[in-house]
Amino acid sequence: MDGFIEKLFKDPRFYDKELYYGILFVLGQNYFFSVEDKGLTVRELANISNRSKQSIRQALKDLYDMGVLKTKGKRPVIYLIDERYIEE
Repeated sequence: MDGFIEKLFKDPRFYDKELYYGILFVLGQNYFFSVEDKGLTVRELANISNRSKQSIRQALKDLYDMGVLKTKGKRPVIYLIDERYIEE
């Protein structure tokens, strides 16, 4: 997890993007420490971050387009950190 956090803070794509850091930090904890059910929904991330679902959705779309996240399922869509980002 320490290597992931260091990588996250050094990634220039996220400078001045506190919401992106927050989402990725929470999804990173979920990735490293969740035994089952990896990933979180928009609703769960909105509740954790005290942000609107709309702002979470936009940030998730941006992170997905950057190749940092992947999705699984439908209704609800589950967002997870793409292993390739962690392993780079």
